[in-house]
Amino acid sequence: MTTMDSATRLERRYRRLLWAYPREYRKSRADEILGTLMEIDEGRRWPAPREAAALLTGGLRTRIRANRERPPRQVWRDGLRFAVLAALAAALLQPFIDVEVSFTDAAPVQDRVFAAIAMLLTTAALAVAARGRYWLAIGACAAGWAAIVTSFQLSEHNWGAAAFIAVEPVVAIVGLIVLAIRRVPGGRAWPWLALLALLCAEAIPSFHLETRYLAVALRTGLAAILLLTAVVDARLPMIGTGLATGMLFAQTIVMLSTPMPASDVVSMLGTTAAYLALTLVVGPGLHAWRRRSSTPDDTVAA
Repeated sequence: MTTMDSATRLERRYRRLLWAYPREYRKSRADEILGTLMEIDEGRRWPAPREAAALLTGGLRTRIRANRERPPRQVWRDGLRFAVLAALAAALLQPFIDVEVSFTDAAPVQDRVFAAIAMLLTTAALAVAARGRYWLAIGACAAGWAAIVTSFQLSEHNWGAAAFIAVEPVVAIVGLIVLAIRRVPGGRAWPWLALLALLCAEAIPSFHLETRYLAVALRTGLAAILLLTAVVDARLPMIGTGLATGMLFAQTIVMLSTPMPASDVVSMLGTTAAYLALTLVVGPGLHAWRRRSSTPDDTVAA
């Protein structure tokens, strides 16, 4: 391997490590940092462990500082966008999860066809909504919802059991309308498609009783991770807000349509409502409190 090939690979690996820093910081400082590192590690194929660790810890500190300096209004605005996109991802996933409208041999052919149409339309809605084209996303999501409703009308399914399918897209559409009216800017689409893939991976074990405990563990782990990310970015816990909001509305409809013991009602709704409140408190709520309680000297020193 030539010296030029080694330098190219080293530069590429250092650029990956620089993703630990916020995007704005990388735009202004990445070339300067990269040039210094390439001089220090000239002739190496892999970053030195000490430099790699320094980049990762420095990136984390920079993200924490940027999070502390972010205006609360921006946190709420971007957090609302995160919540709506997460709700849209959850709405897309429901036809895949639900026993009545899933890709199983037991499901009627028309149910599988309508579920596939709904998932394709809602995937398109998620992709364009992430880019800030909310009105187009509303149309795609509404069309996907209509496909599911048509399927249930034709098959005469139990609407109470279908609450998660019927309600979560409506919650997402309402949120998209708010984003469109407020003209919240968009961003990249791939993180939200990655979230969708993660939710699919979390949902697959739910299909089998013997692996359902794994689904619970994955769901709990995702919830914990979203809360812990508040240290780095106060907007990220609101992804959990979006996931929990649609679930809370759907659970409420299930409770109203299906007789259940009071203890189950309290347990189910209470858990979801508590997590929903926790995402708001730990994320933008705690961030706003820290901003108000900090002094100008503290901000400069940070």
